[in-house]
Amino acid sequence: MIKFLKSLLAFLFSGFLVTNAQTKNVVYYPDSVKIKILSVTPDSFPQISVFVKAETNQGKTISGVSKEKIQLKENGTGYEVSSIQAASKNRPIYLSILIDHSESMKDDYTQLPMLNGQYVFNYDSANNIIYSPGYKSPLVLAKESIKSFIQSFNLKKDFFSLLGFSRHIDVSVPLTQNTAQLHSYLDAMKLDTGIAMYDALITGMHEIKSEKGIKAVVVLTDGHDNHSKHNWYDVVLEAKREEIPIYIIGIGNVSKNTLQSIADSTGGQFYFCNPLSLGSVYSHLSKQIQSIYEVTYNSSNYAVKDSLRKIELSLGVDNFTVTTEPKYTKLSAEVLLSIEKQQKQKMYLLFGGVSLSILIIALALFLLAKRRKKIDNFPSINKLHPNPTTGIINLDISNGEGNLQIMDLKWKILKTFELGSGQTKFDVSELDSGTYLAIIKMKSKVSNAIKFVIHK
Repeated sequence: MIKFLKSLLAFLFSGFLVTNAQTKNVVYYPDSVKIKILSVTPDSFPQISVFVKAETNQGKTISGVSKEKIQLKENGTGYEVSSIQAASKNRPIYLSILIDHSESMKDDYTQLPMLNGQYVFNYDSANNIIYSPGYKSPLVLAKESIKSFIQSFNLKKDFFSLLGFSRHIDVSVPLTQNTAQLHSYLDAMKLDTGIAMYDALITGMHEIKSEKGIKAVVVLTDGHDNHSKHNWYDVVLEAKREEIPIYIIGIGNVSKNTLQSIADSTGGQFYFCNPLSLGSVYSHLSKQIQSIYEVTYNSSNYAVKDSLRKIELSLGVDNFTVTTEPKYTKLSAEVLLSIEKQQKQKMYLLFGGVSLSILIIALALFLLAKRRKKIDNFPSINKLHPNPTTGIINLDISNGEGNLQIMDLKWKILKTFELGSGQTKFDVSELDSGTYLAIIKMKSKVSNAIKFVIHK
């Protein structure tokens, strides 16, 4: 009787939410709908992408959302939405798939026969529970469900990493599209002791945090974490920092409140089910992840000082409006540099072609004058004669201060003359016949080199 009353109340209550299900005419009420900004991507500034999840409290995606139903604000200023589409249409999805293969994934008591409302346990000689023929353990069901889950995505566009954990992370496959490799590692997983889920979640986020696209962590567990170095709060902080939602599937003896908090705090979802329902849960989860909306708009705020942007989004559903919690995003150094360049380009365009030409000419004249001044400050040997010489050379010098150095062709200094005021004649007769170089060195400045020949 109690079960009947509960079923009746649930049926009557659902009537207030959904009418005429056969014709798919859905009526939503304010307390039955929730929307959440998962992440903001400003990398293509001024176009900014906002990834949004819109669903009922039962986790069903709200369909038929158009850009006309969305109001968007950046730092309090309203913007027109440029487009809205399923984010998975063009963007790759990066999933970290985590599976608990602790020893408790061996048994599923719900598959035992019942007598007078109690499960009937029978044991073999090794003290293992005897199940009916065809029994599949939670671990086997999980492996089968995850394989189907992976196949439900676009294997030419999407990537998957796989982490298996018990008391530590003992299976790790980095991001790949190789389903055969993923299946092989799944098949090889064996039961072990202990659960280190929080450590696995941190590692799973590190696998995908640097990727550009839709990112999510999906974890299956059946017990309480008892071996992690991290705690659930560390997980939430990391997920918020990296803007990665965490979807959690719990079976068996799990801490529902903690897992629910992790999922809610990160924009994910928590599911609690029996192992036989894992297939349908993963199927629903696939649809959820692939129906995240990407909302784009073009920001007109080019102020570099406003590097922190506050994004707010409202969705009109039937006769009411649901508003998200504000999401803050910080423009990266690369984006800020791009904004500065765009601002400079706009400034150049304002001057017009003539003004730009004048600026270029003035700049060229300035650089030419600066170059000439720099050249004028350097010593220079304009002429050396006679060449060949029997021992006396005469030099025509500009800025002739410092030392005249005579070197062989290996740049070894053979003779040095200190240049006096107006001195132009130098005696090199003590050198043997051969080819030499003459340069003037004035502190750190060096003149051009003149090659000459001594012939005796």
